[in-house]
This record gives sequence, C-alpha cells and structure tokens, in this order.
Amino acid sequence: MKKATQKDIVLEHLKKYGSINTLTCYMKYRITDLQHAIMLLRKENYNITDEWKKPTGEYANKYKEYYLEEN
Repeated sequence: MKKATQKDIVLEHLKKYGSINTLTCYMKYRITDLQHAIMLLRKENYNITDEWKKPTGEYANKYKEYYLEEN
C-alpha cells in the first residue's frame, strides 16, 4: 500500500470538510506548503476556489481559505 502524498491528504480533507487553510493544514497534518498541493490539484482539474479571510482582532493576519467546488 502506497503512502498518501501531501496532495492526497489535502484532497481527502477538502472532500470531507469542503475547505482548508494553511493553519488547519499545518496543525492537523504538519503540511507546510498547502499552496503547492492546491496547485497540483488544480492541474488535475479539481475546481478549487479561494477567498481571503480577515479575522477580527488587532494582531490577526489575513489568510486564504481554499474550497473544493462541485463540478
């Protein structure tokens, strides 16, 4: 049985939960390069959209949330 790649892990998360962001990706799976996995999935014609999020709070940073869209 082959070991799941980071791309496979991200895809399974997207299928199960519908979206993912960098912090969730790192905290749950210790994957640090979410953008690369998203790029590979888009090359395989997965319809993944993204949206910038701005949490509230003085020191909160913007982040991107990625969504797997149904075809």
